[in-house]
Amino acid sequence: MQITFLGTSAGEDYPSLWCHCPYCEYARIHGGKNIRQNSCAVLDDTVILDYSHHIFDSALRYQVDITKAPYLFITHKHSDHLYPQHFNWRRGPNLNGEKIDPSLERTVSDMINERGPTHSPLPMLDVYGHQSALNRICGIVGDDLEQLESSHRMRLHSISHGDVIRLPDMTVTAVASIHAEPGETLNYIIERKGKTMLYALDCGGYERESLDIIDTFRFDLVVLECTFGNMITEYEKHQNRAKNFRMLQYFNERGLWKEKPNLVLSHMSPHWVPPHDMYSEEMKQYGITVAYDGMKYDF
Repeated sequence: MQITFLGTSAGEDYPSLWCHCPYCEYARIHGGKNIRQNSCAVLDDTVILDYSHHIFDSALRYQVDITKAPYLFITHKHSDHLYPQHFNWRRGPNLNGEKIDPSLERTVSDMINERGPTHSPLPMLDVYGHQSALNRICGIVGDDLEQLESSHRMRLHSISHGDVIRLPDMTVTAVASIHAEPGETLNYIIERKGKTMLYALDCGGYERESLDIIDTFRFDLVVLECTFGNMITEYEKHQNRAKNFRMLQYFNERGLWKEKPNLVLSHMSPHWVPPHDMYSEEMKQYGITVAYDGMKYDF
């Protein structure tokens, strides 16, 4: 499989919008892999993982056509992972199959009937997430789910910890992580093409009931957040470097890798995680890969 990282920052972006600390200034001056936007990713160009404000900008920049992806899995409702306004632009015009002719004069009634920002066919998008995340989408596009299928070409699926979603070409298991309100943040174990990946954003850690599920798998790749990097103080709802090392140790000691350890870090804050030029070299000595915006990673 291949995962493309369309964004790898924490909520404030990297550099942070209003900040001129040394890390933010370094990123502004040196650019390249040091620039990060809100975290989201695409697996095999067909499975979208979170839907940030920047996702369309990044998809254009890195030449990924997310408009044709049939599946979206949302980790949680926070705005750096879910920007529901984007779904409003999926709404199509009510033309009864007729094409718009812009050369014809229209009445106001005609224009109301034809309104809609998308005038080309869209494949169905199946959206999976906790009900709290789906509620944010419904607040923008409406809660008439039957109408959404025709007007926005979307189907919303409410899932919870422990649910197993069996799709034609993959199986996805949802596990709750410690982050927002209990049970509302879901990490995803994705099995596809003989490979198994854990996508763990946002994740301060796991309760035993989640670890009991994780322990039953063997992984080819784990994508783990590193929000607070070198911060010494540990925060329950996010990871820092020390917690990353403990998570890696947990997987190593329990033999949860199919082959060799393969840990990739994402979701990094500019105030505690050094710029990519520095942190990627630092982590390399531990066999850990630091993701960057636009990175395509085969596993």
